Amino acid sequence: MRPVKEILHTFTRFIILALIGMMMFAVVLSTVELLIILVVEVLKPPEYLLGIENLFEIFGFFMMILIGLELLESIRTYLADELLHVEVVFLWR
Repeated sequence: MRPVKEILHTFTRFIILALIGMMMFAVVLSTVELLIILVVEVLKPPEYLLGIENLFEIFGFFMMILIGLELLESIRTYLADELLHVEVVFLWR
């Protein structure tokens, strides 16, 4: 029988890989949604002008996508080194 530590390690890696897959899917969907919102809002009359509400929505999507990418980078670093680097969370390369 495998030691409990090895089973827990395998389980943890499986969960992390599942989270990476779901996060990638969410980032792709959010990027497509942002593109659709941007195109629709820019082409609405008056063309090429965005209101304050639309800008808040668009920049909110930008921030959501960037935070998702940062989370993916943190999870990738954790998988590579098996420990969480605090500087990766606070600094962008």
